[in-house]
Amino acid sequence: MHWAYATVEIKGGYFEKTSNDAYFGNENCIFLYACKGLIEGAEVVSRKGACIEVSRSDLSGEAFKIKDCTVTSNFVGNGDANKYWQGTAVAASMEGEIEIEGGTYTGHYALATYVESYNPDGRITCTGATLRGSEADVSDTDGDGIISVN
Repeated sequence: MHWAYATVEIKGGYFEKTSNDAYFGNENCIFLYACKGLIEGAEVVSRKGACIEVSRSDLSGEAFKIKDCTVTSNFVGNGDANKYWQGTAVAASMEGEIEIEGGTYTGHYALATYVESYNPDGRITCTGATLRGSEADVSDTDGDGIISVN
């Protein structure tokens, strides 16, 4: 988890969230709040919570970049009201912006935007990636999340 205005750069590595417990109130494997940077060539696995979530964009206005990663959500919903969100590979929320290039993204939703009480939702642009699962705006408040896949 990285907080506001940090520059985060991850090149390679394996990141796994095996617990069902929340960490500082967040259930995601990698949670980036108002950060800029890059995750490249990493493998990210989560059994509950979005594998990677970008919430809010950095003040620079740059989208967070994810390149050539393998991201897999193994969450199986068991009546959980947020089962779809919990099973998302890559998520953008609260104006977070993500650019994805290459890689494989697997989950109930491969990509999702989501917001609880803030508008607009996040934005995801995805190019040249393999997506396994749905692509969906799963906003609870009918926000204006955008997912663009090429």
